[in-house]
Amino acid sequence: MDAVWKVRRGPRRDRAAGLLHAVGILGVIVIAGAVPALTIHETWSVARAEKAAWDGIAGPACPVLQGPPPWTAAVRPRPPMTFSYGDATFARQHGHASCAGFRRNGAVYRICQFNAPAVLVVTTPGGTTAYRPGSARPATVTIRDGRASCVLGGWFRS
Repeated sequence: MDAVWKVRRGPRRDRAAGLLHAVGILGVIVIAGAVPALTIHETWSVARAEKAAWDGIAGPACPVLQGPPPWTAAVRPRPPMTFSYGDATFARQHGHASCAGFRRNGAVYRICQFNAPAVLVVTTPGGTTAYRPGSARPATVTIRDGRASCVLGGWFRS
């Protein structure tokens, strides 16, 4: 017996199938949009936490060095370790450095931590300043608006 089963589809079933397709497509769109949104939110949260950690470094002001840096007066002077970051140049006698740049009100400012610089010379468009934080203490230099400021403290250890 060859029976042909015919499925009757009426307007009610067509509407239900169309609605099911629309809900499925909407679900795919929501998931496709949620993944980048979560990634963007995570990236923004990490950047905000990093900025708070770097901006939160506090301590007493670094002693300002009067006169030339000690590496110029040595019999056999060891050249300072020098690097440039942004529009500033840093020279230190010892230790390691770690720097980060952040944006506030459209202007970029930079923060560099030094784990044991002994002597630190910072040259910016606003001038040159020499600090003597000592070789056993960390120092953090912030460059804002072309001017350097230094505090004894920081969490960078190398």
